[in-house]
Parts: sequence; C-alpha cells; structure tokens
Amino acid sequence: MQNQLQAGAGDARSLLGGRYTTVVASAFLASVVFTVTDFVTSFIALGEGFDEGNSLLIGLSGLLNLDTIDSLLVVKLAFVTGIAVLAVVGTRSRDRTTRKMILGCLAMFVVLLGAVSLNNLYWIAG
Repeated sequence: MQNQLQAGAGDARSLLGGRYTTVVASAFLASVVFTVTDFVTSFIALGEGFDEGNSLLIGLSGLLNLDTIDSLLVVKLAFVTGIAVLAVVGTRSRDRTTRKMILGCLAMFVVLLGAVSLNNLYWIAG
C-alpha cells in the first residue's frame, strides 16, 4: 500500500515534466494580470460614461448598497482569492486528476480573462 502511494505521488509530480508548479504559478500570475487589466479598463470605461453590462455585478451593487466600481473591486478580490486557493490546492495535491483539473481551470481563466481584457482595451481605444 505504501509503495502504491509513493508511486502515485511520483506520477503526479512528473506531470508536465516536473514543471507543474511553474506552469500553475504562471497561470495564476497571468490570471491576476488580466483581472487587474479588466478592473482598470472597467474603471476607465465607467468613468467615460459606459454602462456596466454585467447583471450579476449590478445586482451585487444593489444588494450590498455599493457603487458599481466598489462591487467590481469586491468581485475581483474574491476571484483572485479563489484562483489563489486553486493554485495552492493544485501544487499541494498528490492526485494527478486533481492537478490536471486545476490546471485546466486556471488555463480556462487565463483564456477567458485575456479575451475580456482585450475586448475592454478595444472598446476603450476605439
């Protein structure tokens, strides 16, 4: 039984040729950069008179009695906290499936947040 646990741990650690932690850290950092970019571009757009189109954010503003930008900040901080938890769980887990799922989630966040950030930059510059 002990040998199976050790073999399983070795398999999980060899995911991505032993560079798993670096890839997860890079995905986390990219997610944070894109989240900050989204926040800054949203702040600029709201200042220029654009309306917030996220109904969840608008509902949160009303529920918590906050300005839209304050609600946006709360959501962004919660998101960064969540992806930090994912990154920590992924790097500490010995289970290969867990590590793969977390890497997939982080990769998806990077792609989606990158697209949102590029879209925001396009509309602000245009």
